[in-house]
Formats: sequence, C-alpha cells, structure tokens
Amino acid sequence: MNAESSSTGTTQQRALASWQGRLAALFEVTGVYIVGVLLGAIIGRLIGMQNFGALLKAASADPQPDFSLLAWVAAQNLILQYVCLLGIAFLIGWWHRKRRLAAYGLTTAEHSLPYHVVAGIVLFAVASLPVVVLFLVNKYYPLGPGADHWVLLQREWTPAFWLFMAVGSYGLVPVVEELFFRGYLQTRLTEDFGPLAAILITAVTFALSHGQYRKLSVLAIGMLVTILIEAICIGYVFYRTKSLLAPIICHAIGNIPNSLLLPTRRLADFLIPLLMLVVVYLFRKQIAAYLRQLYQALIAIPAPRVTSAALLYVVLLIIGFELLPLVLAVVGIVTLTIALLFEYKEKRTRRLAPAP
Repeated sequence: MNAESSSTGTTQQRALASWQGRLAALFEVTGVYIVGVLLGAIIGRLIGMQNFGALLKAASADPQPDFSLLAWVAAQNLILQYVCLLGIAFLIGWWHRKRRLAAYGLTTAEHSLPYHVVAGIVLFAVASLPVVVLFLVNKYYPLGPGADHWVLLQREWTPAFWLFMAVGSYGLVPVVEELFFRGYLQTRLTEDFGPLAAILITAVTFALSHGQYRKLSVLAIGMLVTILIEAICIGYVFYRTKSLLAPIICHAIGNIPNSLLLPTRRLADFLIPLLMLVVVYLFRKQIAAYLRQLYQALIAIPAPRVTSAALLYVVLLIIGFELLPLVLAVVGIVTLTIALLFEYKEKRTRRLAPAP
C-alpha cells in the first residue's frame, strides 16, 4: 500500500469513527430519555404510585385542592423518574468513558460560590426576560390558553401550596432537570457533536419536554419559543463555566411563576421586568461579550447538516413518544442498544490501541 492510499484509508477510518461517534451519542441520549421515562412509569405502576398527571388534572378542577397530597405525589414521581434517567445515564457514562460526577457539572469549576450566584442571577435576567415579558403581555392582552395547571395559582396560598410549589416548580425540579439535560445530555453530546451543536440539540429536547405547552395558541407557542431561547442561553453558560450552579439558580428563579412575584396592582406588574433590566444594564458589557460570542459560534457551527438532521430526529422522537408511546419505546430500546454496541467497539479499539 503506498503512502497516498494509506492516507486515504486513515481519513476514511476517521470519518467512520466520527459518524459512529455522533450516532452513538445521539442514540444514547435519546435512548436513555425514552427508556428512563418508560422504566420510571413501569416501576411506579408496579409499586402502586399515584399518577401525578392525572392527580394534577383533577386538582385543577377542584376549588380546594389538596396541595399536601400534590406535593407528596409530585416528589415521588420526580424522584423515581430522575433516579431512573440519571441512574442509567451515569452507569453508561462510567462504563463508557469513566465519567465522574464533576464531568456533569457537579463542581464549582475553579470559581467561587458568590461568582456562580451572581452569574445565575444575571443569567436569569437575560435568559428569562422574554418569558417574563410574554407573561406581562398576556396579563393585559390574553394570548390564549397556557398550561392547564396554571389555574392552581389562583387558589389560596397556604403553607401546603408553597410546599407544592417548592417541589414542583422552583425547588426540586431545577436541580434534577439541569442535572439531566445540561449535566448529562449536553455533556454527552458535546463529546461527539461539539459544544454548540450539543447546546442546540439539548435546548430543543428541553423545550419539547414541556408537553403542557404543545397547544395551538399564541401563549403556548410563545412559551415554547421563549423556553428554547432560555435553554440556549443556559446551555452556553454551562459550557463556559463547566458548572451547573448558575444554570440551577437561573432555572429556580425562572420557575417561580410570574403571578407569584407580581402584586395585583397594575403599576407593580412591571417591577420584576424593570429589576431584570437593571441587572442587564449593570452587567451590560459582560452580557454583550457573551451574546456576541454565542452568536458568532452559532452561525459558524460545524457540520450544520448533521446538526439539522439530529435536531429533526429529536423533534420527531419526542413528539412521536406522546402519540405512539409503545412504538417509540421499542425504538428507544433498539437505539440505546445500538449506541452501547458502538461504544463497546470504541472501548475495545482504545484498549487494543498501542500506547503512544
């Protein structure tokens, strides 16, 4: 074999490895998502756990819902679901590439805690501003139906209500969602797709996972769009800081419903947006630099066709999982198996490769 043919063969092997790596990463994260949700549902049914979705729907029609029961069932369902999701993800990560918890963002990453707190607040002011503005517009000019459970915010704010909100909104949810979506999913995709493609794919997956907003109304569609924008910003900050602290803080503040933050007086309706704008003004130089870098990176994203195909696959998979859950469950199991086979091949190749 001459030098030219040898070089061509090496290039083809690299291209194949890159193709297999991307497919393995995409199949792994979507497979973990589907299999984890499915496993959580099966275990919940076997142990007799109440279905939170059905209970929430019933509570929304009840003028005096039992918020203590809602909080308890929400906590059970969330913990079970994310134990299944993260358990599978972390086990595969340790087996595949010996990933430790710090690799998923459970670290301060050479920054102080105050730095992450400030970063989380600034991130909220930027990333969640479109959501807050959308809520504000909807308050004066109704944009159609939103999430069905929003009616619960109009009930009496008892201690049990605040317990439910802490579990289902700004307490437990931001931690487990950020750990799975940014910590696991974005980290895994970054390894084979690169950081910017991983941010986009993760953001779309995160936005579409909010099934309560998949409705034909301006408000619901607006919520999906603003959540997508927010997720891209959060993903970029996670990529830059290597820590989940700022994303969790931003997510927690952003999940506090607008109606809880704003008094009933019309003048005070603008208090939160004004405070957010003040924060944006105070950190305008740092924010401008980050947004400029994010924009430049997005327009120069490598392999845009591959990223577009991955995005289309994720969209079809998540929407299809609601319409045809049994069919997509089989797809999830099959694709996860394929991913594990590719990863086993990669591990074997690394083990057999001669030491440098």
